[in-house]
Amino acid sequence: MTLDNMNKPYVWIVDDDDIYQYTITKTLEIENVTHDVQVFSDGETALESLQELAGTGSGLPDFILLDLNMPIMDGWQFLDEYQNFPDIDTIKLFVVTSSVSEADQEKVKSYPSVQDYVVKPVDIKALKQLLAAS
Repeated sequence: MTLDNMNKPYVWIVDDDDIYQYTITKTLEIENVTHDVQVFSDGETALESLQELAGTGSGLPDFILLDLNMPIMDGWQFLDEYQNFPDIDTIKLFVVTSSVSEADQEKVKSYPSVQDYVVKPVDIKALKQLLAAS
């Protein structure tokens, strides 16, 4: 994918796993997939940042990679609150989790804002395709 910085997405990673945060951030940077990455260790902090940006139309991420199992506010709670925000139709949200539960995969389908359910570990080729296609 050859894009200049203006066309590269701004990505939020909402995940409490430090190793995953580091790995996915570095991978996105090395692969030159994104112009910026913001990392949040829980849904509450990400939600607070989203609240600050809501309605302004600027500073919103292009993509959110959301884990389901986190402390403070998990991915499910984040999704419940996320549905109430303006401008979310401009954000592509992917659930990226280690859960292979069919129940979780089915439940995610009830959230229209979720683009896809991705099971960790994430293959960089597949991730690049998701970001490019969305």
